[in-house]
Amino acid sequence: MLDVLAYLFEEFHGTDYSDLPTLIRKLDVAGFTQEDIQEAMGWMEELNAMAAEPQLVFPDKATAWRVLHPQELERMSADAIHFLYSLERSGVLDGADREQILERVMREPDGEVVLERMKLIVLMQVWRKQDLLSNLWIEEILFGREGATLH
Repeated sequence: MLDVLAYLFEEFHGTDYSDLPTLIRKLDVAGFTQEDIQEAMGWMEELNAMAAEPQLVFPDKATAWRVLHPQELERMSADAIHFLYSLERSGVLDGADREQILERVMREPDGEVVLERMKLIVLMQVWRKQDLLSNLWIEEILFGREGATLH
């Protein structure tokens, strides 16, 4: 599915994704499997649902501390927690982003959210921002350092 998301980012980032049937046809013509397309469309539907949610506003992160609740800790692998905190420390995420990501983690079906799923959840959050730092991070997670096409 990451191949489909990488293609979407390269070809359509910054455009409207609400016409999913047209997008599905374009992905099919591009040669992606139906399974990957359906998985990516589920991800896009989640992204569209997130866009309808109100944006949180938090004070400057320098003045606010956040300790994870034991239930939150139980839901994420150590790698997923480390990834989340490292993105916040680096400035990719702010407190509002973190809270929306944690809310999404708690709504995940039962089971531990591992690093790969956390990356997809975080990717949804930063995809919505469409600013330079977010775009660079999206390229990093989708393409890695060797294949980045930094616009």
